[in-house]
Amino acid sequence: MRSAVLVLSCVLAAGCAAGADLSVTAGGGISGGDDQARASGPAVGASFDWWRLRADYLFNGVYPGGERRHFATLSWVWQARAGRARPFFQAGGGVVHRSPQRYPPGASRAVLLGGGVTVALGRSMYIRPQVRLYGHAGPTLTLLPGVAIGWRF
Repeated sequence: MRSAVLVLSCVLAAGCAAGADLSVTAGGGISGGDDQARASGPAVGASFDWWRLRADYLFNGVYPGGERRHFATLSWVWQARAGRARPFFQAGGGVVHRSPQRYPPGASRAVLLGGGVTVALGRSMYIRPQVRLYGHAGPTLTLLPGVAIGWRF
């Protein structure tokens, strides 16, 4: 019975993964708003795309001040269907958890707008230069250009 459940789980996972993308992102950018002076810092994260939905996690370390931000968002992606270079636009929302050194940590809603180009490097591998703009409590705007490298299943 266990082996049947395992085989069925593998078949279902493979079916769900068909057409899915998994990528890692690195970049950096600037942030500023009413509650802080302009600051900059590196960003790293991962994305999972399935159908037209993208689930993102992005860590952003902001300097000066040493604030750490964790963005978790779900967005809708509009992307050209054909061609080696496929432009895309994404819009969505989620949460940002901020861990400043001077204030108590907290979470708030975040809005995400982004875009870029997915460039095929082969049958399954791709590179994705992109720009993301997050709006979150403060109000604060965070602009993060980056490059993702991914694999299409």
